[in-house]
Amino acid sequence: MKDSCITVMAMELLSGFFFFGSARLELHLDVRGARSFSPPLNITICFQIKSLIPQFQGHLVANLTYTLQLDGHRTRRRGLFPGGRHELRRNMAVTTSMSCTDFSFHFPMIFNTVVNSSWGDSVELHANVTCNNEDSGLLEDNSATTIIPILYPINVLIQDQENSTLYVSFTPKGPKIHQVKHIYQVRIQTSIHDHNIPTLEAVVGVPQPPSEGPITHQWSVQMEPPVPCHYEDLKRLPDAAEPCLPGALFRCPVVFRQDILVQVIGTLELVGEIEASSMFSLCSSLSISFNSSKHFHLYGSNAPLAQVVMKVDVVYEKQMLYLYVLSGIGGLLLLLLIFIVLYKVGFFKRNLKEKMEAGGGVPNGIPAEDSEQLASGEEAGDPGCLKPLHEKDSESGDGKD
Repeated sequence: MKDSCITVMAMELLSGFFFFGSARLELHLDVRGARSFSPPLNITICFQIKSLIPQFQGHLVANLTYTLQLDGHRTRRRGLFPGGRHELRRNMAVTTSMSCTDFSFHFPMIFNTVVNSSWGDSVELHANVTCNNEDSGLLEDNSATTIIPILYPINVLIQDQENSTLYVSFTPKGPKIHQVKHIYQVRIQTSIHDHNIPTLEAVVGVPQPPSEGPITHQWSVQMEPPVPCHYEDLKRLPDAAEPCLPGALFRCPVVFRQDILVQVIGTLELVGEIEASSMFSLCSSLSISFNSSKHFHLYGSNAPLAQVVMKVDVVYEKQMLYLYVLSGIGGLLLLLLIFIVLYKVGFFKRNLKEKMEAGGGVPNGIPAEDSEQLASGEEAGDPGCLKPLHEKDSESGDGKD
């Protein structure tokens, strides 16, 4: 909407009386059915010096300081210039040539409405600008009309629950099948003026089926109250950079309630041999959408989204039985080898037996004849050993006599 409105103010200078042009804008708005809006408005302000003395031929210049106020007569102002200010101060040089400046501002407007009122699809906004001394040659029509569509807000809050399955592991000796659950709580709030709530749809994203690997998984969706869900395969290739992108969608109609419980149930199965340890993520997501030109999401242009990320740990364990068997056999072979080596070096031979065999069966390896000769030789070689005995006997005999 373009506006051009000039009021006249007089100013006395040394050279005589001159006229300055300023601008004043008056709005007359006729709004029906709107509750809150803030239409942008533009205004052009022009200044010019005109001499009242025809004989004066000099150059006329004046420095002008002016202030623009919105709702200056009100204690609580409504209009706002860019930056959230209620007034603007400007300085400019005014000459005989007209100089103009454009400004824009907003007037937030709020109207009370009846709670049980019924609105249409749009509201018509009509604005008219008038001025006491408007120059009819500048702008013939100072009015404008616009149509604003009426939209109703819907506030959707989705939270994943703490009792969702966040971790699961597979081992060669553990269970081959695991049941997991991702649980979401949905709360929906609508406007008190909205008597035609749109059809809501829960869109559940689940992982795509694996193309390889020992783990397979299948998914289903349960809602309260139960509703049939449509499965849609996105046929999306796996992306290592974004592992939580859904590979399939479940589209489930929502029976409107303030609180809704959604359970995403998965069945994970170990179908192959675990050849190496690995860990990966399986993600589910939930959003509530609606296809309506009369409604919008209260806190954003996109539907709110919640997500549960579950870690899957695949643990590889070596088969230890054959290691035990091989270790036992290796130990026996080692023991046998040690036995053979000890036997070869004669560790198990008896010296007494060898001496007896070498000495003809005589203990200590000495023959009987040699032992007798040795005994007689010892007695002959030491006759003195018998002398004390004979002397003792003779002495004892003399004593008796």
